[in-house]
Amino acid sequence: MLGKYKGFTLLEIMIALFIFSIVSVMLTGALHHIIQTHGRVTARAETLEELQHALLLFSRDIEQTTHRPIVTANNSIEGFVGNDKQVRFVHANYNNPTGEFKKANLQRSQYTFNKDKFMRTVWSMLDQTPLSKSEDQVLLENVTQIKLAYLDNQNHWQNRWPLSSNAKQTLPKAVRIILKLKDWGTLSQIYQIEGQPFDKP
Repeated sequence: MLGKYKGFTLLEIMIALFIFSIVSVMLTGALHHIIQTHGRVTARAETLEELQHALLLFSRDIEQTTHRPIVTANNSIEGFVGNDKQVRFVHANYNNPTGEFKKANLQRSQYTFNKDKFMRTVWSMLDQTPLSKSEDQVLLENVTQIKLAYLDNQNHWQNRWPLSSNAKQTLPKAVRIILKLKDWGTLSQIYQIEGQPFDKP
C-alpha cells in the first residue's frame, strides 16, 4: 500500500528552494527600494514644510515693518539695518492678544544666514540694555546661499541698508530674498513693505 504514494524528490525540493530564493531576493530588493523612496519623499516633504514656514515668517515680518528706531545695547540709535546676508528691523504683528504684557504691538527681529542655516532672532523688548536677551530659531538648514537686496526710491536694488547716514528714505520699498537650498535649487521672492510705494521692477 505504501508504494502508491510518491513524495518529492531531492531535485524537486532543490528547484523549489532555488525559485523561492530568487523570488525572495526580488521582493527584498523591491521592498528596500520602496523604503528608500518613501524616506526621500518624506524628507523632501519636511523640507518643503520648513521652507514654507520660514518664508511665511519672513514675509509676515517684512511686510509689517515700521520705522521705529531703537536704542541698542551700546546706547546707539538703530533703525532698519541690512546687508546681503542679514537684516534687522522692527515690525508690527507681535502676538500679545490678551494684553498681558504692557508693551506695544511691535517686535524687533533679525534674519541671518549663518554657515548653512537661515536663522531668526527676536528680542522681547525693543530698546536694548547690556542685559537684554534674545531668542534664536533655526528656520532652515542645508542652505548653501542667501542673498538679500533692498529696493530704493529709484527702483534700484541695493545690497546694504540704509543707503547713507543722512538718507531721507528710512525704509526700503521692498526686500528681495534669494535662497539656494541643497538638492532644491534657487528660489527668489520679493516682499513689499506695507505703506511704501511700489512698482515691481
